[in-house]
Amino acid sequence: MLNSNKSLHKTEKGKGENTTLISGIENSKKATNCNIATNSRQSPAKNSADNAKIKPKQDEEERLKTVRQPIDDLLLDETKKLPPLVRIPNLTLTGPAFGDILMVVEFVRNFAHVLQIDLETVPKLDEIVAGIQNDPKHIMSFLRLTRTLLYLVLEFPGLPSGVAGRTALGQSLKEIGVHRENFSELMKMFLLSRCEKAQKLGIKLENCSFEYLDPVSKAAILAIFCNELLSCKNVMQEIESNTEEIIRLKGEKWLREGRSRALRGVQAKKRAGLHRKASLIFFMLTMLIQEMKDASENGVGSPHSSQSYGSEERVISPPLHSTPTLKALTPGLGQCDIITKEEEEMSIDQLEEYINKLNSEAEILRDKHNALSERVRTLPLGQDRFHRYFWSVPSYGAPLVESIASGSLNNPAVNIDITCADDPPSIVDDPYHYMDPDVIACVEDILDEMCVAEEKPDKGKKVRFRRLDNKCKRGWWTITNEKQVEQFRGTLHGRGIRERVLQRVLAKDASEFAYGKQLKFSTVSRSLTKFELNQSTCSRLANKVAALEQKVLAANFCCEPSRFIDTDDVDSEDSLDGWNRDDKYIFLKRQENDDDCDLVDCEEFKHIKRRLLGLEKNIERRYLLHRYHARSWIPAELILRAQEPSYNNLDQGNSNNDTVANGSSKVNMKKIDVNEQPVSSAIVCDESGDTLLLQKWRKFVEEAKTGGQVMLAIQALDAGVAWEKSIMKVCCQICRNNENESQLLLCDSCDFGYHLYCFRPRLSAVPPGDWFCPLCVQRACGKVLCLLCGQYSQSNVIVICSKCYYGYHPICFDRPPVVADAKQWTCPGCLNVAGSSTELKNALLNNDIEMGTDQQESGENNLNGMHDVIVGRPVYGHADTSIKPKSGHKRKLPPPDYDFPPDMLNSLFMTMIDEMWRLPESEPFRYPVDPRVVPLYRKIIKNPIDLSEIRSNIETQRYDRQEKFLEDVDKIFENCRKFNEDNSEIGAAGIALHKFYTKRWKQLRYNFSKRLKRLQTKHPRSDRPHSSCEAAGPSLAL
Repeated sequence: MLNSNKSLHKTEKGKGENTTLISGIENSKKATNCNIATNSRQSPAKNSADNAKIKPKQDEEERLKTVRQPIDDLLLDETKKLPPLVRIPNLTLTGPAFGDILMVVEFVRNFAHVLQIDLETVPKLDEIVAGIQNDPKHIMSFLRLTRTLLYLVLEFPGLPSGVAGRTALGQSLKEIGVHRENFSELMKMFLLSRCEKAQKLGIKLENCSFEYLDPVSKAAILAIFCNELLSCKNVMQEIESNTEEIIRLKGEKWLREGRSRALRGVQAKKRAGLHRKASLIFFMLTMLIQEMKDASENGVGSPHSSQSYGSEERVISPPLHSTPTLKALTPGLGQCDIITKEEEEMSIDQLEEYINKLNSEAEILRDKHNALSERVRTLPLGQDRFHRYFWSVPSYGAPLVESIASGSLNNPAVNIDITCADDPPSIVDDPYHYMDPDVIACVEDILDEMCVAEEKPDKGKKVRFRRLDNKCKRGWWTITNEKQVEQFRGTLHGRGIRERVLQRVLAKDASEFAYGKQLKFSTVSRSLTKFELNQSTCSRLANKVAALEQKVLAANFCCEPSRFIDTDDVDSEDSLDGWNRDDKYIFLKRQENDDDCDLVDCEEFKHIKRRLLGLEKNIERRYLLHRYHARSWIPAELILRAQEPSYNNLDQGNSNNDTVANGSSKVNMKKIDVNEQPVSSAIVCDESGDTLLLQKWRKFVEEAKTGGQVMLAIQALDAGVAWEKSIMKVCCQICRNNENESQLLLCDSCDFGYHLYCFRPRLSAVPPGDWFCPLCVQRACGKVLCLLCGQYSQSNVIVICSKCYYGYHPICFDRPPVVADAKQWTCPGCLNVAGSSTELKNALLNNDIEMGTDQQESGENNLNGMHDVIVGRPVYGHADTSIKPKSGHKRKLPPPDYDFPPDMLNSLFMTMIDEMWRLPESEPFRYPVDPRVVPLYRKIIKNPIDLSEIRSNIETQRYDRQEKFLEDVDKIFENCRKFNEDNSEIGAAGIALHKFYTKRWKQLRYNFSKRLKRLQTKHPRSDRPHSSCEAAGPSLAL
């Protein structure tokens, strides 16, 4: 009962407390409502006072919000002045030029292995900077780098196809090659086919060569080359592979860093467990000691003790320690968070060692990742308020700073046209004459002060006339030490959209820059003047013209050899190569009017053009190719009378225009009008026989303004001469091959050669009498004939080759070639000259003839009935095809023992020695053996002789008979066999040289004998006062 009364009393008491709490809440609500009503009845003046207190706070919040928003750096007012930076020492290039050169050097260094560029041949940055300013010591190394890049861009993307990819004279890149004298013209053709910026640079090359351009234009051209090469397949593959490698390295780095973090967590967990166990043990020991002390004081098991040692009510609770909460390890990217069983069983020390290993591997991967990233692209660190870029190029150590003059050219983010719209115009730099940027800035500052003074501002009013600082607009700078970085970082503004980013990067990476490596340049002593460049160009062109004159003289193609008197300026073959030529630029004293004159106004250049035009006029017209001269030197009636059986079948439908009278020497020929091209003809010529292409060549030489244009004219004239008509270079006009000379059939008018087995149908025998080739018949009758069958037919289409302008019936080939475009078609012979012999082998099946090359000497006795000189007339379409040349038996004519004239005999001997000299096997036999190197040679060889001694004997005309010459040559090989073993290096060279000499001597003697016989039997020319044999005397002496 007592307990129940107590609980009832407690319940009533609790109810009373709840009622009191509810009534208190209701009273507070009533009081709040009363206050609200009272405040609403107050006056409006008090409300406005409260609003006035709130408004400043709102304005301050808006101001702080505005302050936190980034704005353009040039629009900030409360800025600190940036500390001055150090200019790159001795840099005498403008900002854009140096920026382009720096990009070119980095591109070549990063992709040299892909583009197959030897880095040892690439000049250094300071050499390129000096060479681009025409420093005499480094200009050649710079030009070689330019040639290398030009080679690459001509290969890819290359010149455009069609007419745009040919020169003004119709030459292709394969025909002319890349030389120092013509590379400016090829560069111009490439630039004119690219973007608008490249076209502007190409227009500059129309009036001057590459060496004459200003440094800014040169650097811009090289930069365009590198940009074009970025789309090269090899470079793109390298970039893609580097990108994939960067991704892989980044993944490997993240994997090791993630595993290191996971293992750190395991290590921390184990350390926490050990610490918890140690704390528990320490607490248990402490309590045990305390219990023992209490037991000793009160006695163990005493009934008076309130608690005993074994009391169950005593609860031992260890102290709670705060342990770090570990994140659960879940598999992440690359499974880096998965901990294996072996790793969980590792001790703390083992984990520490493993973690250090992972961190070191991650550091190595980070370095590789950064190196590959720099090879793909170098990103700037940031920009300051004046739009200056900060670059960190590892090759040059300290950071480089680029001004807005070069950094804003291709950057659309530069908005100075808005932020600096009120700034006055700046001084324009002269690209040809460099001026220090600080000097230009001082001049602009003076001009600005004068303008401010004229405005007369109020006293105390700050006037900011220019936002973009003049000293920060041009040039390049470098940062020399870390202290300078800290000073510069302290002046950057945190609200600027550019400087806030640069400030963070400099704070993070300032200690990683290599300040010890500073970029320095050597002083350029002087630059080549225009006069020196003109003299160098004229010297190289004069050597080219002289070499062509000597070539014409050696081939006996000139009308008046005595006109060529300036033949002493011909250099060696190595010096004729402009890239290997050492231009020392030491000339005569310049004339007063030659200081600043252009090349086109130079008297030496005009003389070279007149000399080249004179050389063309002095070449006999019959030795020019058909595309340059289309007139026959033999009377047309003589040619047509000789070809009367086949000419009657040329065009029976047009007998009224072209008629041949039997037994009469008069032929009523249809004249070809210069202004009207016949339907079937591909060549238009004037009354003298010169074609429009030759007339265009003359006009091109007369209007040439650069050395490259003159070089193209020299190459075009060289390609327009039929060198195969020379006694040394007779080759077939169909297959363009000089093999099987015994099978060559020579024309009695133009001296062109044709293989008997290249005609279709084949000629089985040498035609008797005078024989004229299809080209001579074509010139005489005014019709384009097929070179294979020698006939003209309206039913069968004749296709004209775009290179040699020869006509062919496609059906006359054994396997007709594919003619996709008749205007761009190239014959198999021209393709064979270009190096592609597959088309020729497929079109003309002469395998049975070629198989018998090694057995041609065995068939000499079976062809005794052949004439020694191949003359005669084949009847096209009616040759006897029943007699076919047998495989292994080829026509070989043993030449008779002619008595050559002395001059012709010396020419024969010199030709043989020159061909032997050019072979690499002749190197041990060119000069006398040095007795100091081989002391026993003179004891064994009693009569030593070498090729240089034989050449000296030829020049002094000591060989009046062939026997003496052959005896000395044989003595060389006899001494070689006597002193050297056959399996030795020199012995093997002697055997190979003797084999070449034995075969080539027969061919040369045979060619010279044919030439002599033809000159002796030829009719005297109507336009020459002496016979052809007498006219050949002075030419052959040369």
